[in-house]
Amino acid sequence: MPRRKYGTGDIFIIPMYDGRLAICQIIYALRGSLRKALPFGVLHIGSEEQLPDGHDGEFLTFQNHRGTFQIIFGAASNINKGSWRVTGHLPLTPEKEAMQTFQSSTHLYHGDEYLGVLPQEEWHKYPVLSVAGNERVQQYLAQYEQAASPVTNIDRKPI
Repeated sequence: MPRRKYGTGDIFIIPMYDGRLAICQIIYALRGSLRKALPFGVLHIGSEEQLPDGHDGEFLTFQNHRGTFQIIFGAASNINKGSWRVTGHLPLTPEKEAMQTFQSSTHLYHGDEYLGVLPQEEWHKYPVLSVAGNERVQQYLAQYEQAASPVTNIDRKPI
């Protein structure tokens, strides 16, 4: 099976265990030594493969032991193998482009660009590149119950 190509801003679908679909957007298509990680945000969870009319394009917020976050680092192999299917592309807003900065093992990156060692007092300011396995991604997505709609969930937080 040929390797599937994807890029920054691409929209893709994650099938959820309960039958719903998560519509996601790639924040940055990492290359080089970081290429196995796929940073993305979730735009919508529902039964359709398209965003609802009037969707504001904002990412949903999730929770874990570190607090709340909008960027999930998944495994790029899911797109490469076709488990997560690319369906389109939307340009990133300046707010989403700012989400391309993250830390990995106390080192700061903006996309593929290495920015340097991050002082300990700044660790909490940046998302941590910690690749979530498929089960963890499904657990994050399941934080939005079937009855909840991101469009009607005004503060865009998990229920």
